[in-house]
Amino acid sequence: PICIGKMAGPDPVSFEAVLAGVGKQRLQPAHEPVVRHDVPISLSPEAMRVKPMNSKAVSLTNVLDIIRTDGPNAGLQMDEVKQCIVEKRYGDLPKPLCPAGPVPHAFDMQLVILPGMILKHVYISGAEKKAKWTGVQVKKFVQGEAHVVDWGTESKYDGRKAFQRMLEMLGGTQFLWFTLAMADEKQLLSRETIEAGFAFIDANAPRSDAQNAILKWITVQLNDAESPIFGWREALVAKAVQNLKQEAILAKTRTYYPITLDDLASWFVDILEDVLPGMLDKALIFLGEPGIGKTPVCYAISMALSRYHINAGQVDVQPSFRVAPDLDFFRGERGSKYRPSNFDDGDINEQPIKKMKTFTSMTEEEAMTRERW
Repeated sequence: PICIGKMAGPDPVSFEAVLAGVGKQRLQPAHEPVVRHDVPISLSPEAMRVKPMNSKAVSLTNVLDIIRTDGPNAGLQMDEVKQCIVEKRYGDLPKPLCPAGPVPHAFDMQLVILPGMILKHVYISGAEKKAKWTGVQVKKFVQGEAHVVDWGTESKYDGRKAFQRMLEMLGGTQFLWFTLAMADEKQLLSRETIEAGFAFIDANAPRSDAQNAILKWITVQLNDAESPIFGWREALVAKAVQNLKQEAILAKTRTYYPITLDDLASWFVDILEDVLPGMLDKALIFLGEPGIGKTPVCYAISMALSRYHINAGQVDVQPSFRVAPDLDFFRGERGSKYRPSNFDDGDINEQPIKKMKTFTSMTEEEAMTRERW
């Protein structure tokens, strides 16, 4: 049997019939490739809505690379193929499974290997939502004939569900990155998937509600099967975006500063040797004209104290410090000796005395006030 070719009789299934059958199901990204082995069947291009790619196309995100081969499995070592796909080392796949040339943008690949044919579903990964391929670019990385799917008048998400089911129906040896599940089925996410999803939110989520930007973005992502956060709970995504929005009014945390105490003048280091032991329970205030080096010294001391307390407490956190020009910016997060706070470039005259006293005092009594820095 050949997966896509001329049919002697009617197709065993139609795209419309499959589309109706998956209506209540959802497309679920897999933690690792789903490996399937089944008896191959034949389907016509019309049944799968597959058509040759237009070389002048400019907005492609999904491409089918159809390769004609000789013999069962084309002599491929399936264990080697699986390992490369699990680790997403598509360039290390044996020919003709690997791309023929460089692939612009991050991508993923699903494989269906049948007697006499290999079908590669190549698509731009969810991490690059705005990326597109042109027909010219696609021709440079396909090994066989480039095809695309005609999604028709249905929503692309419904079309993707039907196309995924038809990939499964083709049989043969398959390596798939998506599964279909009933809408009420719960599937746990891997740690890698969770971290990738939050990284995607951090990099792409809007920070403003203007013109419903946040609501629109969340709605689009949760209904896009290719999004890294597709299928996530709306409340979880909304909370993550809200946290990012609030970051704009919080003190900035810095985890790197190139200047250390070793870079300071020796006479000043001598002074610090007497001052630093008292910093374990006291605050340090520098007053002076602009441009004389107060800020670099404060930052260097902050990183030194952060590293000291982390090592002394043997805690697993990254050395860091916070910076803000107004004391209210520190109120969003509780202060910590592992992350010193720097009131820098602010106007002391504009800060209430009570707040300044609380910020600079390390006594237990002051720590119980409502101003918790």
